[in-house]
Amino acid sequence: MIEQNKNHRRVKSDPGIPSRRDDEAPHATGLPARVKKSRSSATTEMACVRDESNHLHLNAGSALRAVARLLGADVQEIDAEAFKARLKTYLAEFQHAAEGDACHGYASDTQRELLACISSEQLARLIESVELYGGAKDEPTRWQAFCERYLFDVNGAVPSGDLNDRSLGCSKSHFRRQAAKLGLLQPADRPAWCMATLVKNGRMPPVKATVLTVAAPALDNTRQPEWSVYVDMFGKLKQRPYAVAMKTIAGQFMQCADRHPSLSHVALCAAGMDAFLGGLAPAQQAVARKVGAVVYAELIVSLRVAGKTPQFLGGKNDAFWKEVNAKLQALEEPPVGCLGLVPRCITAKVAARTLIGNAGDLSSLTGNGCARDRSLDGFFGRSSLMHFVHGLVSIGGNSRAQRAKPRKRWSLPLFTSG
Repeated sequence: MIEQNKNHRRVKSDPGIPSRRDDEAPHATGLPARVKKSRSSATTEMACVRDESNHLHLNAGSALRAVARLLGADVQEIDAEAFKARLKTYLAEFQHAAEGDACHGYASDTQRELLACISSEQLARLIESVELYGGAKDEPTRWQAFCERYLFDVNGAVPSGDLNDRSLGCSKSHFRRQAAKLGLLQPADRPAWCMATLVKNGRMPPVKATVLTVAAPALDNTRQPEWSVYVDMFGKLKQRPYAVAMKTIAGQFMQCADRHPSLSHVALCAAGMDAFLGGLAPAQQAVARKVGAVVYAELIVSLRVAGKTPQFLGGKNDAFWKEVNAKLQALEEPPVGCLGLVPRCITAKVAARTLIGNAGDLSSLTGNGCARDRSLDGFFGRSSLMHFVHGLVSIGGNSRAQRAKPRKRWSLPLFTSG
């Protein structure tokens, strides 16, 4: 997880954080214009939820068909009633702003606006744009791992098994339940996924962007399933498997960039270089960042050889990227430039030409806690439709009556506005 805020310091996730992000222009009421209501009334707030739910419920059939095409399944293989029931619960939990409940109300006003204006055809294109990279050896298991997720997993806080099952069709994440048995913890078998999405910054119009989400080893505490894979009994980082994991992520950036030749730029995220190292002693965190800096410097060189222009997300004075640039200087390569903070840096020009990196995790939906999540993944979640699209695919995949081998999908038509 990469923590991101204006001052580029690590900030813990706070259930009390309001849904409007720091750099988002405030609305008069904090709600989209089409459903402006008073926040003082729980009744009117729930009316907004019903409006949004009903609007999207009418498109459930189109979304279900898109999910079936993505998974290579017949529509009849997916239980339509279960799909609609879970979608209704998911939308209620996603949008309902229950006071004082950390498990509710994590959608931002930006997400509500995007959900209110997207058409069923546009949504179907976003769903069918999902691509998987790496992960388990067999493709059905890779899709199962993509679908079986928590609604969110912020600082160890996850929804109850009953709520997650009613929302997504699974009580636990696949990673936490079966990762060890199925080999998903192996450094070379880390999954990544790419999708087209709409990104909106404040009052600016939404833009179509292509985002690759990678997942670095989670070493923020000793209870993480991956801890023993990368840390020995004395608390020291196992540098060789850690380097393999980071090189796997670098390979996924290269593979995805190759699959999208129209995108000439690649915006890199410092996956795993911040909060995910929180369980290590400071000296071991420095070792991990040194390994990461070497891998990222080599990735930048490889991208340039492939004709791509790499940049990095974050602040121009971020210490990790200074270390990467020092490695590049030793290789007699020019430094990598800074693109900026998400979502402000994702303009129409940037989105049209850039494959944008996101640092997610293997347990939760893309975007994780969205408005309640101060990580880079959370800022992507609160500013886009990635959480919602991942949720729809998850609901569809977990509502299948039979398991069929999905078709391989890579370069699919992406959403274009207008």
